[in-house]
Amino acid sequence: MNKAMIGTSALAAFVFAGAALADGHGGPADKFIAMDADGDGAVTSAEFTTYAAAAGHDTTEADLQFAVMAGDDGVLTVEELEAVMAVQEKADDWEASTGDMSTDAAALAEDGDS
Repeated sequence: MNKAMIGTSALAAFVFAGAALADGHGGPADKFIAMDADGDGAVTSAEFTTYAAAAGHDTTEADLQFAVMAGDDGVLTVEELEAVMAVQEKADDWEASTGDMSTDAAALAEDGDS
């Protein structure tokens, strides 16, 4: 697997993680506190999956997202969560600024057929 593909996969996992983290309010620290059920300063896979399930998200996807976010040590820190949420915010801003690109692409394709 080439480096670009690995980087793209990791970025996609971070961006999709936003779905499990999004609840319309609270910053990274607030979400981290909500996830860290035992208050030990580290979120485990089980804690993250429980948090995601309570928010109505798919637990299988949450497990995969956690694996990418937590890295090699297998625990999620508040700093890692802040980084993920910053990427998600940038992705949301980009998406809002570009609009629905699938509709734009369809319109361009249609214009080319005339």
